[in-house]
Amino acid sequence: MSITVTAVDPDSERDLRDVARLWTAYWREVLDPDEPEVPAAEVRDAMHADRDDIDHRIFLARVDGEVVGHANIDIRTGAGNEHMAWVEDVFVLPSHRRRGIGRALFGEIVGVARAAGRTLVLSGYAEGHEGGAAFAAAMGCTTGQRERQNRCKTAELDRAMLEQWVADAAAGAPGYSLVTYDDVCPDDLADAVVAVKRAMNDAPRTEKLDDFLFTAGHLRANEAERTASKITYWFVGARHDATGEIAGYTQMFLRPDKPWMVEQGDTAVAPAHRGHGIGRWVKAVNALRVLDERPEARVIETWNDGANKWMLAINEAMGFRVAATWVETELELPS
Repeated sequence: MSITVTAVDPDSERDLRDVARLWTAYWREVLDPDEPEVPAAEVRDAMHADRDDIDHRIFLARVDGEVVGHANIDIRTGAGNEHMAWVEDVFVLPSHRRRGIGRALFGEIVGVARAAGRTLVLSGYAEGHEGGAAFAAAMGCTTGQRERQNRCKTAELDRAMLEQWVADAAAGAPGYSLVTYDDVCPDDLADAVVAVKRAMNDAPRTEKLDDFLFTAGHLRANEAERTASKITYWFVGARHDATGEIAGYTQMFLRPDKPWMVEQGDTAVAPAHRGHGIGRWVKAVNALRVLDERPEARVIETWNDGANKWMLAINEAMGFRVAATWVETELELPS
């Protein structure tokens, strides 16, 4: 048996299709055998090929020329935590497991992290997946946080409840007003948007991580990426009228090649403005918009740390249910 591991070329349609097929197999194993196919364009977008501050590499494993597995690693500069690398996936087709392929892929990934001077590799596996747990242990990883991948069927959203949440905001959040934009943040809001996004640093995380940085440069780079990929972005914020601060926000991403799903991104409320129902308010506004403008969307997906009981309570009330729970793993590399 001959195992070869090669880096994916973001400009190779063949490589992107091979990865997309593996991603599809991966999600069908973890979530549902009927999970729709992953579009190849999503793979290229994930590689951030046009970003200087993100080094995202995907590797393919072949056995005697047949593509049987993949792994990807994400290394960022200028965003804080520059001791860390994130390994999103290590996946081998079931028929080729326990043959050293996963170990070969992981070795390639760790080599990239070492070369970048990273001393912490974070990854994860689906809770209850015995193979994933055994592989992580064999690689020397320890377990950390739990994260929930949650999904809500749009057909089960309670419109009356969401409308009531919006109405309640008038009583529960006096002195606040909605601020919304699509795709590109207006210049006069940019500083306030950057400031409130830092509230995500209050979300639970491993003690081995420091605060993440988010700047106006990141804001504009993210927008340029989405524009190039034709990804629609909806931002809803609550502005504190007396100070002009954006007190809380939520966001949604809509891919043109994945109309069946809406991705619910970050939702956060700044500490000084909590306790007014702002999280429910902004999430309800975006969810109602999905119902009104995206009838083809069947699912809204979001991710939450398992310890974030406040956001989980909002999501559960909306109808989000656990699709999978992920066990974060940590591997420390000697410096």
